Amino acid sequence: MPDVREAFEAVTAPPEPGARERQHRRQRRAVRKRQVGALAVTAAIVIVIGIVVVALDRPHGDDGAPTIGDEPTVDAPAPREDDTYLLTIGDGTLTLLPSPVDGWSYRFSPDGSQVAFTAMDANGDQQVYRMEADGTGMTKLTGPDFSSEWAVDGDEPAWSPEGDWLVISGTDVNNGRRDLYFLLPLPQTGSHAPPRSGFGWSVIHQASEPVWSPDGREVAFTATADDGPKILIVRAQRYGPGSITAGHPKTLLDRASSFSWSIDVSRIVFVASDTRLVSIADADGTNVRAIADAPSANPSWSPDGASIAYDDLTSGRIAIYDVASGATRYLDVGACTQGWADAATLLVTTECER
Repeated sequence: MPDVREAFEAVTAPPEPGARERQHRRQRRAVRKRQVGALAVTAAIVIVIGIVVVALDRPHGDDGAPTIGDEPTVDAPAPREDDTYLLTIGDGTLTLLPSPVDGWSYRFSPDGSQVAFTAMDANGDQQVYRMEADGTGMTKLTGPDFSSEWAVDGDEPAWSPEGDWLVISGTDVNNGRRDLYFLLPLPQTGSHAPPRSGFGWSVIHQASEPVWSPDGREVAFTATADDGPKILIVRAQRYGPGSITAGHPKTLLDRASSFSWSIDVSRIVFVASDTRLVSIADADGTNVRAIADAPSANPSWSPDGASIAYDDLTSGRIAIYDVASGATRYLDVGACTQGWADAATLLVTTECER
């Protein structure tokens, strides 16, 4: 097992182009391995997390980092072999997410009635699906027409605030670059593949992690270029039902990734690449300050604007940051965040890379 210094260096290393695709390949391999040795893997994860917490637990603010309010940690029963759960943040209760297949990048629609996600189809190809919240009615959204004309390996679906559109990432069939595309979550009979989004420009080498602004006007995403990751924003331009495209992207933040807006669109949260700390700022990227004091990832603002959830990479716990008080408490559940199902419930997965 790597020592503490090696583990720290691993989580603080800047992201490399293609890292997210490699992570997804590792996730799919983990799913196959889980079918053979699920109980052994789960036990190993629990043991490793316990060792890391003991070895790396330390007071806050000793080295000049911001002092984070540290309330008592919530300890919940370790999840079993199934990999995606609904986590009640109040008491750490875990409930298995109903899904007919092993998937990832699950995202609830704004009204909570549908879930978009990524999974492998019967041919071993990576596709984007939707289903009802109870796991029924699974429908493939990136079928042969989309894959042959636009992109393969669809992933990372994100809902518009109205629930009428999805934006996804995919590998362009013409140039092999990760780009972003709009999709209808409920395709109409006879409808054609959606138009190219217009997200792909020469400045972008890889586009990932799309997220819609709560007012529906913009889409933000992480772009990996020669000078490192950055957050870009495009205007979502609607031309009536079933017709949407995107404007020219503009840079909001350099050396940043994993972006999320507050519900009133006045503030943002992201991971600063230079420090690997979850940070917040005003919507224009000014007044940046860290809300974590250890390497952290996957921040997301709750639907009611009251909390920010993120992964504390040092301890292996999920952090819940209270926006009003600035206090942070931790959920020790052996999983990592995928996003919010509602204001009191997180989507979490055990198939994560720490």
